[in-house]
Amino acid sequence: GVWQTTYAPKPCYGSVKNPVCHGSGCGSPMSGGGAVRLDVAGELTLRGAIHADARNLNASGAVPQYYAASGGSVFITAGAIVGGGAISANGGEVTKNGAGAGGRISIRLSGDNATFDDFAVENLEALGRPGPGDGGGSKPQTAHSGTIYLETKAQEGEGLLWIRGTSATDTVIEQARGTQPGTGFNDPGDDYAFSEIRLDRCAMLALFPGVVVRTSAFTGDGTGYLACYGGQLQLPENYALTDLKVRIYNEGFPFAFAEGCSESVVLGTNCVLRADVPVTFPCDLHLLAGSKVYHTAGGSYKLDLTFEKDVVIDEGAAIDVTACGYAYDKGY
Repeated sequence: GVWQTTYAPKPCYGSVKNPVCHGSGCGSPMSGGGAVRLDVAGELTLRGAIHADARNLNASGAVPQYYAASGGSVFITAGAIVGGGAISANGGEVTKNGAGAGGRISIRLSGDNATFDDFAVENLEALGRPGPGDGGGSKPQTAHSGTIYLETKAQEGEGLLWIRGTSATDTVIEQARGTQPGTGFNDPGDDYAFSEIRLDRCAMLALFPGVVVRTSAFTGDGTGYLACYGGQLQLPENYALTDLKVRIYNEGFPFAFAEGCSESVVLGTNCVLRADVPVTFPCDLHLLAGSKVYHTAGGSYKLDLTFEKDVVIDEGAAIDVTACGYAYDKGY
């Protein structure tokens, strides 16, 4: 994660699969989380804890009002892992604004039959902290989370990417959008190939120019966001995105296709695509029942889509900009 000097939350940094970075500090004594590297040839049994959290307390022993440090990194390679212990790389807390972003956790197993079945993955945290707001006009902004990466030998280098957010609703995330792009993937040289990407609790994955993220499945609890800033997402052929909010911020097509595959974007149940810039689709678009395409309300945006191939809108799907025009006190 990145330290805070403004209200705007900052993005996570460093390698996703092989993290080695320290968390960023934010003024004395608000230090970022450290870096842990464990290489275990045999089995790791974790009943206790491994922490690479940011410092939470200031010199007075209290949680600061503003500006927190970020989480560090935990990188484990092991033959196997078991136990009910905890691992964290959480950002620092604040009572008002400027919360710290999460760090990174990576666990890569080398045993032939090793899995995570006997390990408490629910106790893994790389959380960005909430910013409750200062009551003086500044909007509350939650710092974005870091990443959790879990890989078995059978997955051959393409494991699960898990981003756990901290918001039960997307209100705080909506307020942060104008100034913060989310848990950003912005290094074209990093390895962004995964068997599955899971977004929970309003986590936001942001794709930057030059980056292609490849996954065989995109899952979550239905509150996750995919923020497109010029990067691309590559999915399996005819894969239907479901339970996901997709927002296109920058011009450019946000999807990629494997060589030899049919080129089609399919939006399924509870998948919402918001496009506030002109977008050209060089492929088919299929909207299944329960999906929607629209633009942001307020009169500043328009839905401007160009299609070079076919478009299918099934019954129960919609392109819908109802109530997305000027607010009650604005207009021509």
